[in-house]
Amino acid sequence: VIGSDEVFNCTQSNLDVGYSPQLFGYENSAEKLITYAASFGSTTIEKLDKYGKTTEISNLLKEFDAISVRDKNSHDIIKTLTAIDPIDSIDPVLLYDFSNEVDNIDVDLSNYIVVYAYSERINKIEAEAIQAFAHSKGKKTLSIGVKQSFTDLYVNVDPFTLLAYIKNADYVITDTFHGTVFSIKYQIPFATLIRPSNIEKLSDLLEKFGLSSRTVNDASNIKDVCTEEIDKLNILKLLKTYRESAITYLKDNL
Repeated sequence: VIGSDEVFNCTQSNLDVGYSPQLFGYENSAEKLITYAASFGSTTIEKLDKYGKTTEISNLLKEFDAISVRDKNSHDIIKTLTAIDPIDSIDPVLLYDFSNEVDNIDVDLSNYIVVYAYSERINKIEAEAIQAFAHSKGKKTLSIGVKQSFTDLYVNVDPFTLLAYIKNADYVITDTFHGTVFSIKYQIPFATLIRPSNIEKLSDLLEKFGLSSRTVNDASNIKDVCTEEIDKLNILKLLKTYRESAITYLKDNL
């Protein structure tokens, strides 16, 4: 099983990543080869053409026994390169409940807003808007994992404790795919600041759950987006449907 997430994102500017044909199944000796919720991330067919990898990747993808992707951009690339119509699947964090691992964790904090973002991506205007919103609600801001210099509090915790902090938060403000996933998982009111590097995945994720209105394109909208009511019942209904589809795909192919 190859995946999940950005295993096919092979044209990133990050020099630590690069192109690895093994992530496309090259030299794989397994009797069966599938993906789960794989993504091309910010990679597009135009970028594959630019680097002369379109034909090679097309041929490798055609050797898969089954392909599951997590976003429309990846779906369209697979279909264009192989004529295969891949299965659309959700992130594993949404696939599994984690209640046994998370519910017994005691979070010794209340009345807070989680800020979950990559380092140095939240600019001064966004930071000021986040703090202004928090102060208007009488809440502390908490950054997790990556310390944001403007937040009131910071913790660095294991993954299950991270989920516990998200589950008990009043709001989540994030610029990441998984920060958005965590918020959807626990139906926490949230705002997502979309960046050029994740617009393909994030826009599709939000659309799948009827949450496109949680997008922030202007820092001045953070308060309005966060305080917009979130349709918890619709999210739970969609989660159930997407989980059933993903489990069926895995059972059929493992």
